[in-house]
This record gives sequence, C-alpha cells and structure tokens, in this order.
Amino acid sequence: MLKVLIADDEEHVCKLIEKLIKWEELGLRLVSVVHSGNAALEAYRELQPDIIITDIRMPALSGIDLIKEVKRLNKEISFLVISGYRVFDYAYGALKNGADDYIVKPIRQNDINNALKRIVEKKNKTLKLESENREYKQKEIIYDLMQSPEKVEACHSCQDINCHYNLNIKCNEVTVFILKIDLHGNIKIGENLNVIAEHVLHLLIQQMEKEGYAVYAAIYHDMIPVIVETDVLEQQAFFESLKKILKEIRLVEDKVIKVSSCIGIGGTGDISELSALMDLAQYAVWDKLSGGNKKILVYHERENEENIIFSDALRTSLKSCVESLNYSGIMEIVTRLEDGFKSDNHNISGWQIYDAYRTLLEHMVGILKKVDSERELTEYAEGKLLELRMCAESSEMIRFIRTVIEEILFRIKKLEENLEKRPIRTAITYINEHYSENLSLENISTVVKLNSVYFSTMFKRETGKNFVEYLTEVRLEHAKKLLIESDYNISEIAWKVGYQDEKYFMKVFKREAGITCAKYRKLYG
Repeated sequence: MLKVLIADDEEHVCKLIEKLIKWEELGLRLVSVVHSGNAALEAYRELQPDIIITDIRMPALSGIDLIKEVKRLNKEISFLVISGYRVFDYAYGALKNGADDYIVKPIRQNDINNALKRIVEKKNKTLKLESENREYKQKEIIYDLMQSPEKVEACHSCQDINCHYNLNIKCNEVTVFILKIDLHGNIKIGENLNVIAEHVLHLLIQQMEKEGYAVYAAIYHDMIPVIVETDVLEQQAFFESLKKILKEIRLVEDKVIKVSSCIGIGGTGDISELSALMDLAQYAVWDKLSGGNKKILVYHERENEENIIFSDALRTSLKSCVESLNYSGIMEIVTRLEDGFKSDNHNISGWQIYDAYRTLLEHMVGILKKVDSERELTEYAEGKLLELRMCAESSEMIRFIRTVIEEILFRIKKLEENLEKRPIRTAITYINEHYSENLSLENISTVVKLNSVYFSTMFKRETGKNFVEYLTEVRLEHAKKLLIESDYNISEIAWKVGYQDEKYFMKVFKREAGITCAKYRKLYG
C-alpha cells in the first residue's frame, strides 16, 4: 500500500480529509498527520511517504515551499494540494513546482478521491514500468554472466556495471550464489519448470529483501543466479536466510510435482570478480551430485580440477564411437565412466560428473540430428538433456544415463532398419504405380538411388522374391482384373500391364496361373 502524509494547519480539516478518503479501496495507508510545513518536512524525512496531501498556506513553511524542499530530496513523491483559495496563481504555483493535482475547499468526497485515484494510477503505472525495467536489467546482467561473461568482465568497477546495465549497486563487495531447481515426478519438465521458477524467484527475492539484503536475480533455465550486495556479511545470518528460502521452496511441491532445490555459493569478493564468482557458484551447485544430502554447497578448490576420469583421450574416443555408431564402443565408455565415478575418489567434483554425461548425451543428440529426419528421437534425446540436470546425486545420474543411452541406441537400430527398408518401400510403390511401363532392375535402382546389385539383394531379403518375380506378380494381378472386369482383348491387356509381346504375355500368364487367358476369362469373367 502507498503511504500518505496529511499536512494542514487546521486540525478539523485534517480529520475531515482522513474521514473522506477511501483508504482501502485506493490502496492507501495513513502514516502521519501534521499541522505545519516544517513538521511535514521532518515527517517526510522520517517516514518516507509516497503521497503528501498539503494545504497551500501554512505557518513558517508554505505548501509550495514544502513541495520545493521535498522534491529536491525525492522527485518521485506525489503531492495533492488543497486550498481555500480559488486564485489561479496559487494552483499554477503548486503545479509548476511539482504538485500532481489541486483541489479547493470546501473538500468534497468525490473530488479528493478522484484526485487521489489519478495519482495512485499514475504512480502504479510508473512503479510497474520501473519494476519491468529493473527486472529486464537484472536479467541482462545475469544472462551475460552465464552466456557472455566477457561483457561483464569489461566492467572494472561498481560504477562501470551500474552505468552499463543501468543498475543501482551501492557497494563494491558482493556475494554470488545459484539456486538450482530440480523437478521430479511423472511430468513434462519443460512445461512446468518456468511456472515453478517464477514462484521460486518471487520467494527468494521476498525473503532476501525481508532480511535486508539488496539482491539482483533472474531465472536462467533451471537455475536462479543471484548477486547480493554484502559490504559486511554476517555469514551465519546469511546462511539462515538461505535455509529459510529452501524451506519455503519445499512447500511449493504438490502430489504430482516434487520440487527439490539446492544452493551453490561461489563466494564473496570485489565486484570486479563477479564473473569468476559466478563460475565458482556453478561448480558449487553441481556438488549436489557428490555432496551427500547437503543443500547449501560452498565452492572449495580441489587438488586437481582436471577431469581425470573423463580424460581428453576418452572424449576423443567417445566422439569417434558416436560418429561411427559403434554401439559396443559407446557402452564400453559408459561402463568406464560408471566405474570411475563409483570409485572411492573424493577429488571428483559434481561438475566433472555432470560434464561427462552431458557431453556424452550432446554427442548422441548431434549424431541423431544427422540421421533422424522425423526428429522424434532427436526430441526425445534433447528432452533427456534437461532431465539429466534434475538428477539429485551421482548414483541417480549414472543409472539415468545408462538407461537413456541404451534406449537411444535401441531406437537408432530400429531407425537404421527403417532407413534400410525405406528404399524397398519406395521401389514397391513405384512398381505398383508404373507396372505398365518398361521397367527394369536398373531403372528402379536409379529411382531409389542404390547400386543395382545391392538393391537386388535388399529387395529379395525384404519381399522374399526377386525383382522380376515381384514385377511379374503385380502385372499378372492387374491382368486378371482386366480379364474379369473389362472387354479388352488379350493384346490390349498385355500392353496395359507392361508386355509389348502378346505371345510372351500369354506364355507367362499360363505358366503362373496354370491356365490360359481365355479360360481364366471364361471361368471368372
């Protein structure tokens, strides 16, 4: 609600104003009533109201002088001026110095409420635009930190960042953390994630501001990266605030959607280190995979940040196996990663585990885009990339990736089988549509873009007949139909089903049907 201060040297007028205003309906709250300009100025400094209702003539400091003084301190404050004088100069002087509206005594309820309504609507519109602009600017710096950190790194001071991103960070020291959102249950994660994330972002900002922290945060996929102004950080109190946020998030879940979350803290440092602190927060948040049941994870440097399990040599081998669709090679690498991550090696970070499995799955998506023209399998694999991020611990991620890779390889085999069969289906369709033409193995092979020898072998394997046998069968079926349903003579029928030589047609017909064309027509026509 917007805060209102009433200033008039006549006590009964103040009481009347207080009585006439529809406080709740307009979303207003009275914070103080004073009876002089000087008292109003002091009350403003102490209470920081959003709207001041003032008489134009008061002892010591007039209403117009009050407007000047307060506007010098805060240009955004709104003034409603009330006066017993209808003189134009008074109204003009008040409006010229920044009053939002002007009404004259005697005060009528409609006049004062309509004037306040206009002021409230104007302020709410301004506040909304400011909020949207602030949200956009926060999103811009967060996205740059996550996607284009060099843009932030080019800003060397708090002043540079405020200038570049139009922010209002007041101190040089900041703490950076990332809140990771994980959804579980039989749901479509992508459809639910943004709704949950918006709710979580609101909870986070509300709790942090309630605790007195100035925060800059935005949603980035399944994460909410956060910058906190912390000139002096009392660590215990800060951790308690984070615990309250996580507790509130647990209340979001329902019977269908299970929501879990954790926080990765990159640390506290000078604002010039913002990009590096955000990197460390990302490393920290992935320690959810190796940090047991910890929900607040602080980055700590390891002896060896290099991924010794998923080495460069293994990455190269993986790429080669995926590109050649070497099924046994891919599964061997999956097993090697499993064995390495399950080993008792406390120097393995959660980020290293995630990075390995994400790379493996991204390679699979890459190869699928080349062979999956229908995109069904590609979309399945891309969806699994998001689900991979939802795994709460390393053992769950290991089981998940094995299941997904086995399913993808199984589907690729089916896809390959269908791809092999596709030219044969095309050939069969072509034969059934063009049987009356002069068809040969060579020209059908050209239609399906296959070597004639390879096509012949594939055709026999899929249909159980060689090309000539199948073509003959199709032609004779159409010939039988014409013998029964038409008055065409034998010569005409032979030509219509693709035989230029009538005698050869009759010979083939008798051999395959067991009787002559004439007898077949007599029996069935």
